[in-house]
Parts: sequence; structure tokens; C-alpha cells
Amino acid sequence: MHSLSVELGIDVPMSDGTRLATDVIRPAGGGPVPAVVVRTPYNRCTPASRGLQVDALGLAEAGYAVVIQDVRGRFASGGDFEPFVNEEADGVDTVEWAAVQPWCNGRVGMAGISYLGFCQLATAVRRPEPLQAIVPGLTPCDVRDGWIQPNGEANHGFNLAWMLGVLLPADPRMADPAGALAAWARPGETAAGGSAVDRLIAASPLAGAWLEWNRPDPYADAESVPVRDSIAGVTIPALVVAGWFDVFQPSTFELAVALAGSVLVAGPWGHGGLPLARDAGARDHGATAAFDLGGAQRTFLDRHLRDAGTSAAKATVFVTGANRWESLPAWPGRTSRLALFPAAGGRLREAAEEATVAVGLDAGDPTPSVGGRVFPWAPDLVPGPFDQSARDARGDVLTFTSEPLPTAVTAAGPVTLTVATDAERPEGMVFATLSDMGPDAAVWNVADGGAAVTGPSTRVELGQAAHQFGAGHRVRLTLSFGAFPRYRWQPVGGQRQISLGSGTRLEVGIW
Repeated sequence: MHSLSVELGIDVPMSDGTRLATDVIRPAGGGPVPAVVVRTPYNRCTPASRGLQVDALGLAEAGYAVVIQDVRGRFASGGDFEPFVNEEADGVDTVEWAAVQPWCNGRVGMAGISYLGFCQLATAVRRPEPLQAIVPGLTPCDVRDGWIQPNGEANHGFNLAWMLGVLLPADPRMADPAGALAAWARPGETAAGGSAVDRLIAASPLAGAWLEWNRPDPYADAESVPVRDSIAGVTIPALVVAGWFDVFQPSTFELAVALAGSVLVAGPWGHGGLPLARDAGARDHGATAAFDLGGAQRTFLDRHLRDAGTSAAKATVFVTGANRWESLPAWPGRTSRLALFPAAGGRLREAAEEATVAVGLDAGDPTPSVGGRVFPWAPDLVPGPFDQSARDARGDVLTFTSEPLPTAVTAAGPVTLTVATDAERPEGMVFATLSDMGPDAAVWNVADGGAAVTGPSTRVELGQAAHQFGAGHRVRLTLSFGAFPRYRWQPVGGQRQISLGSGTRLEVGIW
């Protein structure tokens, strides 16, 4: 164990002269060591930044220099914050600054989850020579369709909650931070929209910049915001951490595939903050589901910044339902694809049957979202598995349920749904949930997703899953035409219909 040197509030210059507030926690004396850079928009001085995003003291005591920085325009750093656009250049400047300090041996890693994960990717695409390992977690491959508009439908609840509850209250240009927090405290009312929210947004330069998510093609001309092709060219070793109930989950798995030098860890976690615990939503997945993020970061950084330790499994995933870990040579490993077809009478079968089903929509009563892959905005949005029985009983949803399974079946890999939607009304959205219905009739969501309807056939990506359906359990598919406030309230009444048969099918991988 090392005695430590702590330097607070260092003004690190960027290439354009802007100075970013930075803390360095490192061993005192003993020669140069590897550095770990953590760049955050959430205040570098908080216990979460120093103890949960990374174990800064533990890393420093183990012989690392930990560099924690407020990104441009946030808290004590200079400049103006605009989501995503400055992290590429500022990340490279910071990594290169750290590498040439007398306390650094020239080898640098980065770590952190969510936006901090994006900061790593934005830096890595420029391939700064000192950067030799990254540990991004719960973050997308491309923010355009992995964060802002997945499947072509704006991530409405998350985009609003992040702006009102996280970004605006700490922005120095915000004239009414209390108003932002007050709007954030009323999720259902705020997500429905209205003049008060519109005025609040109009008065904030940051909100105006963030409203990129409301445009048809967000960040289309922002060359400094990495696209998936540039991510795919990154060969820096990466430990990618994904959560089954995380708002970015499908894109995080895409990231693990795109990064050639990556290993993947996936568990039953949502975007509800750190630590990555055993419980999510209304379920406790057991003691082994809790994940020592700091320990995993250190082991990975030791391997690539100190050439210590042995290689890890390419993919390590937690199987919900069975509550066990599996190590695999690749994700999802050897699987067979199973197609299930919704049929009349609410059945879910392995053979297609032609039929048409419809539901009535109430313009004044939007179909709610319950749990799943959401950003926390309590009480309306809480990530994780919840009993879907009450939602499934509504008149504006369709449910299709299999016969009881004679033996346990484990679904693994991507879950997709193709829906033959109303050709005469190619509008709105489709939302789908794959659930596990137990012998007690409780219905627990496993995977879900929504997609904009743009034509007669709509493909819905429900994300990835590793879930064991036990013997005697049933597989359920639930379809709706909204999920508020996760997605926008679409105040449209009347009927919506889908055509059953070969054109409407659920596909899952089976181990």
C-alpha cells in the first residue's frame, strides 16, 4: 500500500485554451506509474465520482495515478457544455497531458459508466498513443440511435429526465434551475408536455442544444461525435459492462462487438446508479448478481497497463431466471433460432396462423410503461423487472401466451419481433415485451423495445437477453401502440390492428 498525494483543482489546458478542473490522486513518490483518466459531467468532487465510478483511493493505493476531471462547461471547468460534441478533442488533450506528467510512465487507461463511457469512446476513436485500455459501461455504441432515438423513436422519458434532473440544474447559463427540478419532480405531467415546460426549455441555451434529440437526424453534421464505423476501427483493449435492464443495453452489446479488443460482462442491472447491485426493479437476483465494478476495472487495467494477470473469457453473462453466471468464448455462443408466432385467441405458437386482431385506443389514457430498459424517473419510470399482469389486462394491449414449457428453456442473444402493421395507417409506434409467466400467473418482463411504424412491416429490437424459462412456465409476448412516459404520449384514439401469420413473428436464440 502506498502513501498518497492528492492534488485538487488543477486547471488542465485544452488545445483551444479552455481550462478544465482536474484532481489527481496518486502514490506519493516511488517513480512514475500508469494513469487512469475519468472524465465526468456529474461533478468530479462527489463520492460517486471518486468511489463508485472508479475506486480512486483503491487504484491509487495499488499504484495508479487517478485523474478525475469535470468535462467542459460542467461545475468548475471552463467553457460551455454541449452534450457529446467536445469530448473527443478534450479527451485526447487530457490523456496526452496525463501521459507526460512526471508521475506518469506514459501508459494511460480510462474508466467510468454512462456518459463517462461515451467520453472514453470519443477519445479512443482518435487513438492517442498513450491510451492502452478503456472500461466503458452502460453506454451506447453510437449515441444517435443508441441513446437519443433507438429504433427511430425518440427516447422521450430519458431525454427529458436527463435534461431536467441532471443537466439543467447545474448549468451556469440556466436562469431557473429550481424550475427545472420542479418539472423533473412531476414526470407524468412534464412528459405530456405543455407551455410551462416549453418556456423552461426555450430559456436555456443548453436545452436548445440538447433538443437535437427532437430532430429527425440528430448530430448528423457533428463530426466530433463518433459514428459506429469509427468505433469499429478502435483496437484498444476494452472491458465493456452491460446491464440487461439498462436503457442503452442493445447498443452496449453492439459496442462489445464493434470493439475488436473487447471482453463483455453483462448482468441484471439497470441505469439506476451504482453500485451494480443484486436487485433490479422488483426482483432480487441473488448475492452473486452484485458486481464489484472497481475490482473488475483494476484487474483489467492491471492486465493492459501493467502486463499482469491472464486473459479473461470473451463474454461473462448472468442468466436471469436461473440466477447463475456463464463464461462464453463469444456472445451469445452456440444458439439455435426459435420463431414463435402470435395467433388468434391470445396464443403463441411455433406455427403461423393467418388472422387479424385489433385494439381500441383511448386518446386520453395512454398505455403506460412498466419497468424494463428505462432511465429512472420515479415514480413513473423505474428500471428492471416488474409484474406486468395489470398492464397486460388493459384493453389497449394484446397478449399472446405459450403453453406451459415441458422442460426449462434458456433464451440467449438478440430478441426481435417483426409485426405486420396496418398498411393504411403507417404511423405511431409499436411496443413489445417478452415476459416469463410463472405457474403463479405473475408475468415478469425479460426484454422489451419500441419502434416507429413507417410502413406495412415494422421490426422491433427488444434487445439482448440471457434468461431461463423454467419448466411449467409460459412465454408471453405483449404488444401495444405506446408506452408512456418512456415514449411520447400519442393522443390518438380509434383502432389499431395487426395481421397475424408468417409476417408477424418473435425470434429468439436458444442455448
